Amino acid sequence: MFCSSLRNRPVWRVLGPILTSGPEMSLRESRLETHDFVFEIPSSRRQQQLRVILLTPSSQPPNGQDTTTRLEQFSTSTGGRGIAIAFLLSEEAFTSASGRCILDGLVDAQALLLDTLPISIPIIPIQDSAAFLPSMQEYINGLANTPQPNPSPSLPTSLLAHTTSAPYHLLSETDTNILSDLFPSLPALSRAVRTRKGRALVMDHFDAETARRILEFWEGDQGP
Repeated sequence: MFCSSLRNRPVWRVLGPILTSGPEMSLRESRLETHDFVFEIPSSRRQQQLRVILLTPSSQPPNGQDTTTRLEQFSTSTGGRGIAIAFLLSEEAFTSASGRCILDGLVDAQALLLDTLPISIPIIPIQDSAAFLPSMQEYINGLANTPQPNPSPSLPTSLLAHTTSAPYHLLSETDTNILSDLFPSLPALSRAVRTRKGRALVMDHFDAETARRILEFWEGDQGP
């Protein structure tokens, strides 16, 4: 089910048609207190649920000052069990958003969680509204097939491929896998390239041209 309060949020413009007519998962509208969605998790044992809060780039501080409070309430609503955050990377069509813009939003979300919450909550990166239901279904299927109550999605290589200063020349699958092995999260990668040691690590594991494009991608985030 989805919370009726979503109708009052800007994201409803792109997500509403998906929720009310999507054939993949049948969702009914309801009033939810601390979260935006409830999904049933198939299980041969007792019935389980996944509670999900939806974040978007515009819902984060300073644009969405109440987001921190919502996250704090959400993280304690079930003792930290059976919860996840769905992060919609683009509030427009995915193809209209730059790779840099997409990754910046996810980095900010992960940093916000690290700074404000005492527990770790899985973040499910979702490229755009059309991918919302399929992405949630994939995640729920993973929950049903694993003994861990809240498996954290690994850093998606589809996003890492965009961490290059050449937007039409994405990183190869081999390079994205190496990057994922070196840095467990986007915030870790973002922090590393700000240091001499982190930049040297990138240069040691990639050819000169690839290393240059990766480092140039993050230069806009460098402080003065």
